[in-house]
Amino acid sequence: MSNSSGVCHFEFYRFRTSGGYEAWNKNINTNSGTTVESGWAYENEYSVEALSLGVNWTANSAGKNQVSRQGNRCVLSISAKYSSAMSPSTAVTIATVSSDYRPSYTVYGILYGYHSSSPTIDRVTVGTDGKVQIQGTTAANTSITGMVVYDV
Repeated sequence: MSNSSGVCHFEFYRFRTSGGYEAWNKNINTNSGTTVESGWAYENEYSVEALSLGVNWTANSAGKNQVSRQGNRCVLSISAKYSSAMSPSTAVTIATVSSDYRPSYTVYGILYGYHSSSPTIDRVTVGTDGKVQIQGTTAANTSITGMVVYDV
């Protein structure tokens, strides 16, 4: 083992069936060849805001559409379908998050879509105005799911 030093910080988010996410973290510190691992530590639960889906959006039966927050960290969860085909050149608003969950910078992420054996990748944008928008080449009623983690 070399004599290099450094700290790795890991975060884990566990979805609870009764509400939002729980946050856990772990640090691994390497100092002069000695490694000290903290073990997983429970941070706390997140506050949760359910997303009111926009026009032509419907929730997937097994999914959650919400944004959770603990401190400055937000976890946006999307599991919904849009009734029309989408184009990568046009953003479609799925929801708007309240001011408590809005980032101070534009956040970009990737969501997964699946329809009739055809997987797609969609881009999600969370703007400073709170608009959550989706873009991608997806057929009508494509199930779009995923999670984006960002700071406010």
